[in-house]
Amino acid sequence: MVNEEKPKAEAMGYKVLEATAANSSEVLAAAQSLVGRVDVISITTDNTIVSGLEAVLKVADENDLPVVVADVDSVQRGALAAYGMNNVSMGMKAGVMAAKILNGTPVSQIPMDTATDYELQINLKAAAAMGVTVPQSLLDKAVKVYE
Repeated sequence: MVNEEKPKAEAMGYKVLEATAANSSEVLAAAQSLVGRVDVISITTDNTIVSGLEAVLKVADENDLPVVVADVDSVQRGALAAYGMNNVSMGMKAGVMAAKILNGTPVSQIPMDTATDYELQINLKAAAAMGVTVPQSLLDKAVKVYE
């Protein structure tokens, strides 16, 4: 995801810096390494980082950094916003594939499927805490707005 994000960000005049964490105990240090170097923290669908999201949110809160994520479930946990796949839809697609396999369809005959149901979710409480005003145009596009 970062490889996809970088060229798009650069085309808009932004620079993407990376901080990595090999495990959840390194998430806090990774987030702290971004302080003073970034204007926003963007988290892709990285399970290690998502599992340590509260550490990132703590650093972000202490340093007035907005946090945007690709995991829509992280918005309820305190991220400002997410644009990501609908997890229920992905689960249903996985279920359909599993049923085909269990009914004898060879895996090689099942076409690859990808996420198509992306959604925007916004956390207005987090936005206020981060000093961010969310434009009405984004609120109008959001599937869920948490207040």
